[in-house]
Amino acid sequence: MDKEYFKKRVFEKYEENLNKINNDFYHNHFYTKNSMRSNFLKKFTIGNMIPIIATVGTVYAGIATVNYFQQKTKTDFENNISYDYSQDMNYQDKIYHKIINSYEDYEESKEKWNNLVSMNPEEFNEYFIIVIAVENTSLIGLDVSNITCDTDTLYVGLYQSDKFTNTEESVISVKIPREELRENIKFNITGLQPQDDKYISINEIPKDYSKEQAIQDGCFVIENNKIVSSDTSQLTDFVENKTSKFIRIVDFEEETLITDIEYKDNKYYINRLYLDTGKTVYKIGKVIIISKPKGLDHFSVFSQDEYTNQYHICAIKY
Repeated sequence: MDKEYFKKRVFEKYEENLNKINNDFYHNHFYTKNSMRSNFLKKFTIGNMIPIIATVGTVYAGIATVNYFQQKTKTDFENNISYDYSQDMNYQDKIYHKIINSYEDYEESKEKWNNLVSMNPEEFNEYFIIVIAVENTSLIGLDVSNITCDTDTLYVGLYQSDKFTNTEESVISVKIPREELRENIKFNITGLQPQDDKYISINEIPKDYSKEQAIQDGCFVIENNKIVSSDTSQLTDFVENKTSKFIRIVDFEEETLITDIEYKDNKYYINRLYLDTGKTVYKIGKVIIISKPKGLDHFSVFSQDEYTNQYHICAIKY
């Protein structure tokens, strides 16, 4: 088949699919604040691309992967000794990002990141590049998984894998059509989702989820740092004896926190939902530790990854 004709049909099919996407597709906590503008949402997906940049995407049922590409690189600190990300990048939730809008900026940026996604001067008329960088080892292994946008915000989904092989490649460059450039950028990190068929998905939990319902659902429930569910040893059995591979912790404080933890392949996959705001936090832990801080009246429960980064899970009065 002629390459140009094939490319033309791919983009025609993409437009057809885009018009058929049901708005319910976006119905999760990440988009709740924008539900009144769901008609403006457009979805495009970026796969984990190899360094060779393809020119034609593939159309799947209802969703299209198109010619928006990502490529990993590393920061050349050896030849840029005085450089740090704060000098020319914006910072948000432990993630640095920079928009490259011109070929001049692109050429200058390649002095720091020599393996940016390929662009020529003419392409900057139709595309821009976003560079995403992390310096915290707890975020190693990120790839762009999807990008969506509404009228004023670009939402960048990042997937964290525990199968990464090159810890130095902590920078991602992404080529995106210029028409998708927005005033605001927001990041959301996910990964292998903890799940047990006995519980509804964490993204389906209603905002009015009650203590009584959480207890009935078999969760480990805490209120004001006190255990209120019937099985008071549920958490310690999970951590110390691994009697179960999954636990859902519901912590009723000033803001309700719901934390799913699954033990799999000698790792703890942690997904936390801030129920009131819909914010999610994803972590991968090597161990979970229950400690008794000296001079305090509670146990502290936290995860620790292979780089010794710690993440607080909950506190329990004794």
